[in-house]
Amino acid sequence: MTSQVDLGDPASGRAARRPSLLAAASGARPLAASVSSRDRVVFAAVERTALVVDDEPSVRSLVTKVLARRGWRVVEASNGRDALDLAGRGRFDLVVTDYDMPYLTGIELTEQLRITQSELPVLLISGHSDVAPRFLALPGGRVDFSAKPFAIDDLLCRIDGLVSDR
Repeated sequence: MTSQVDLGDPASGRAARRPSLLAAASGARPLAASVSSRDRVVFAAVERTALVVDDEPSVRSLVTKVLARRGWRVVEASNGRDALDLAGRGRFDLVVTDYDMPYLTGIELTEQLRITQSELPVLLISGHSDVAPRFLALPGGRVDFSAKPFAIDDLLCRIDGLVSDR
């Protein structure tokens, strides 16, 4: 279910109401624009938002593109500290994070995020498969692990499993 905000009809001269940046930063659902056949701009709430955290720009970009093509709104961070800062300004429906990053590991990031979002689904991606048992044993919400390099189909299957009945 999506909520819509009518931003006015240019032909009628009716004033448009604009979404506030404050609402978006406070955790309100982000908005996506569409234009109807009557030149009326309508914004519909995007259902899901993911946080993608990886210090490798190519991996971060790939995961972002894959999720965006699936209809996710994606916010990116290059390290755990920036991810925590972003999480403090909004809520996420999914986190996809690398393990080995500056400032915080993926496991430490997950532990910190779970303080405010205890059931947050997290997918850890890493070239270090030895961290999988520690990560999968974390208490709280859903977690999964994918080894690097990963197949896109496997990544999507794991994400679908994490968020399937949220």
